[in-house]
Amino acid sequence: MPYSSIDRVREADGFDTHDYPDELVSSALTWAEAVVDHITVTSWEHKPFEVRAVCFHSAELWLDVLFPQQLHHAVDLRTGSPVDVSGWRLNPHTSRVYLPTVRTGEWLVAGLAGETDTPPEDIAFATTVLARHWLTNLNSRVPERAVSAQSEYGQIIFATASHRRPTGLPDVDAILLRHSHRAPGTA
Repeated sequence: MPYSSIDRVREADGFDTHDYPDELVSSALTWAEAVVDHITVTSWEHKPFEVRAVCFHSAELWLDVLFPQQLHHAVDLRTGSPVDVSGWRLNPHTSRVYLPTVRTGEWLVAGLAGETDTPPEDIAFATTVLARHWLTNLNSRVPERAVSAQSEYGQIIFATASHRRPTGLPDVDAILLRHSHRAPGTA
């Protein structure tokens, strides 16, 4: 299920629905979902994944994906043969896979991963606002990288994207940073 819908974007405040065909609104929603997934470092619905996993004389694998829910299949990258994953136990909170025996190998593992079946309401709201913002910027006469504008009323300083404001939209940034699973970095 997508995070938001075409109808929800069209119902957004002050949005002229006649300027944008459904295909363009759908593209905006796809872009907005990718931005939400990137900033929060997870998917808010179950999506397929395929990752390379290496195990060196151990009984556990670490998957480079957050919140894996199901394992579908694995392929041994050394031999190219399929691997039986029925005995593999998955811990979705730590992204670990426990193997029945100690092994050494390199596999391509596929399955489903994501935080929830349906996104929270505030994530859906953030996706809608991001999609609407992308669409309205298509016809904007303000350059994309402008940080301020001068008018007869004075200077207007825009909210721009930065480390603490990844999208430049304060309401959306607050929601996405609250739901982010990104580990804190050090300098």
